[in-house]
Amino acid sequence: MTLNALTLTGEFFDVKFYPYADDTHDPIFAAVLVGHGGEINDLATCPSDSLLIASASDDTTVRIWSLDPAWAKQPCVCLLAGEGHSAHLLTVAFHSSGRYVLSAGHDNVVCLWTLPDLPPQQSGRNPPEPVVIHYPHFFTSEVHSGIVDCVAFFGDLILSRACHEDIIVLWRIEGFSSQDPPPTTTEAPTTSDPERLTRSAFAPATASSCPPQYTRLLQFYTPNCGHQFYLRFKLYHRKGKHPVLAFGNAHSTIFFWDLARLLGFHDFINELTDPARDQLQPIHRPGWLVPIQHRPKGDAVNKLKESASDRDSVFSGRTSSVDAETHVDLSANYGQETLDSWEGKYDLTRVEQPVRAHAQSNITVKDFVGRQVAWSAHGDWCVVVGSKNLAIVLQRWAKKDTVSDTH
Repeated sequence: MTLNALTLTGEFFDVKFYPYADDTHDPIFAAVLVGHGGEINDLATCPSDSLLIASASDDTTVRIWSLDPAWAKQPCVCLLAGEGHSAHLLTVAFHSSGRYVLSAGHDNVVCLWTLPDLPPQQSGRNPPEPVVIHYPHFFTSEVHSGIVDCVAFFGDLILSRACHEDIIVLWRIEGFSSQDPPPTTTEAPTTSDPERLTRSAFAPATASSCPPQYTRLLQFYTPNCGHQFYLRFKLYHRKGKHPVLAFGNAHSTIFFWDLARLLGFHDFINELTDPARDQLQPIHRPGWLVPIQHRPKGDAVNKLKESASDRDSVFSGRTSSVDAETHVDLSANYGQETLDSWEGKYDLTRVEQPVRAHAQSNITVKDFVGRQVAWSAHGDWCVVVGSKNLAIVLQRWAKKDTVSDTH
């Protein structure tokens, strides 16, 4: 069952729910979900069941609500609280399976919770009490040193950011796989050792091999965020499309990263540096890898020709077409400036060096702070809202540039 709805939060600690039919109908007030003891700062809809939503609150808890009429008497079906967070929560996110939830906030902590099977629906006068989960299956305060204001799953990997760091971090919980059976509540690590900064049910610290409990994989550079927090990135991730990460900083700039290009560059470099390859066979360079060319001043004819060539190359990178070149070695074909630029944007091996944006849009309004990002269903529109009462709408590509193999 699917459901079209608006869910709103507010300073009255309630979730307000407005279902709607289509564009010709106004939302109709339907319900207030009461239960939190503090302001609600974030909501998320379960990808596998649109009747389930999660709310993150200043009261340090995450509540799971059911909008199914069968749960009308007790819509809060699960409470994630107790030994997870110690300060206001700012962000919550579902895994695509709907079985796992991330939460984070003012205590610099990121938690992963496993949702239990919901109790059977009851139609009597006394509905079942919410299931209470006291311990997350993963807890860490080591990934970030500041207030964590945005988290998201990317498959089984995690994206998160914190204020004062100017980066978005891509990382994984070692041993975690959504393909495995969900761990039970008794497998969740307790707080018996309060000095531990990371607790995990997936790679226990008591294991004889002492494996790492999480691994930082990549960082995305988001400069000029300053002292601001509650700056939210958004990942567009749909089957058959390139995943694209978008983020607005505190100084009128919106950054974009095409995550599929990271693997494309990795494959290109591996093919180019393979000692066993036939040196006479051409290497196919992705069209979006455009070498830097400094054009002579005043040469208008060549400038126009090169500009057209670059534009065609960039456009061709949006399809499956590539540029075939015969290479001897990397440095012989490309200048150091080009190589540095490519590595700064696409190199997966330099974990400590943040990846620079693949594209960016500069807003003409001075010091616009991008607070929230959203994508349209097909990824061709991106909306950024924030300060100065502004909503910025960006088109991903012009109509004439639309192709069947989009990204």
